[in-house]
Amino acid sequence: MRKALSRLLRNDTPAHISIANGIAYGLTLMTIPVIARSIGPDGRGETAAALAAFAIVPTILGLGLPLELRRRSASGIDADSVRAGRDLVLLSIIPAVGIAFLFIETIYSGVDRQLRLCAFLGLLLTPVSVGWATDAGILTGMGRYRAVFWMRIAQPAVTFVMVWATALIQELTAPAVLVASMLGTVTTGALGLIFCRVGIRGVRAGRPALLRDGARYAGSVIAESASSRLDQVVVLPLIGATAAGYYSIAASIALLPLALGHSLAADHFRAAAASTSASETQAINQRAIRESLAVVVPACLLFAAVAAPSIPVVFGEEFRNSIPAFLILIPGSIALTVGFVASMLLAAQGRGAAMTTLQIAGLAVGMGLLILLGPTLLANGAALASTVSYVLLLIGQLVALRLRVGGILPTTHAFRKGLRGLWRGDAAANGS
Repeated sequence: MRKALSRLLRNDTPAHISIANGIAYGLTLMTIPVIARSIGPDGRGETAAALAAFAIVPTILGLGLPLELRRRSASGIDADSVRAGRDLVLLSIIPAVGIAFLFIETIYSGVDRQLRLCAFLGLLLTPVSVGWATDAGILTGMGRYRAVFWMRIAQPAVTFVMVWATALIQELTAPAVLVASMLGTVTTGALGLIFCRVGIRGVRAGRPALLRDGARYAGSVIAESASSRLDQVVVLPLIGATAAGYYSIAASIALLPLALGHSLAADHFRAAAASTSASETQAINQRAIRESLAVVVPACLLFAAVAAPSIPVVFGEEFRNSIPAFLILIPGSIALTVGFVASMLLAAQGRGAAMTTLQIAGLAVGMGLLILLGPTLLANGAALASTVSYVLLLIGQLVALRLRVGGILPTTHAFRKGLRGLWRGDAAANGS
């Protein structure tokens, strides 16, 4: 144990991402109940829509740059590309203004003026969000997991402090929640610039070429983000603020295991990007998905057994109606988490077109089912729509990776290897 801890402190390993995700989601778990109890289901539904927009819009305007720069940085920082990327990031403020106006005049047209103003300002921070996502991608590609650790926990840590501080003085309102998120965004952006230092002056890679290469992943990344967050924007006008609040709590908790997907993907991404033959690539794909299933399935089932009865205790009795939606979302959570690993394998192999096609198809199914089931089944209908779309997306990803069911079935050996890889980060080194 002492050697493992010493290795963790001295070396960069995917364990830093695992630990950061654990801390981040722990802070989130300690923040969401305070928000829910302070502003109720209606306020929770309204803030969830804005926070989802804060996540989706930067993904859209990032145009796949974070993932492309991550790929280019797998063998060391590419300063020329970083400078070009940051130039493009600054330009995202132009469409962000238009999107902000559109959001407050449509989805947010029925909320109070102060909340609309906060949502507008939050969307204007889009270049900051795109910037830190790009920096985090570069650092992950380089294997600088300790730096990613601090960036990963900054946003939830700042939000946690601000939410609890305002709650203690009984001033926690829906606008205050959005302000706390904005402060977290600015803090994370500053850390990205500190950790990923590249001078403004210097040679720049071709911006058109960078945009073109990023565009291979843009559709997939946008659809992937929308698949896990757009529903929380759409449900507000579709099923009402109260039901949207129930669904928001269910989705926020059910998607916590996605942290495992990020960690498992980091463990295998570099190995997949460095593979030199079709047979080696296929072996990495099979191993990564088998280990992911072996770790994610029992983790999600155990999590569901503990979390479901805890919802009314933690969030308040008025959120008991979130339990059925939460349980419906668990199979979707498993599929989404493993699917994230599959998506990163496709990205590492430069298969952006396949990623885009699959993500858009999954998003279309999810939105179609949400419109069909949401008005009648409310929060449960939204949960069912999401789960079906996540499962179908995972099936498509496995087909794209040319994996057979028999080769990816979970085993105890794969479970041990998956856990060991998360801690030691040795997938690329020893072919775990």
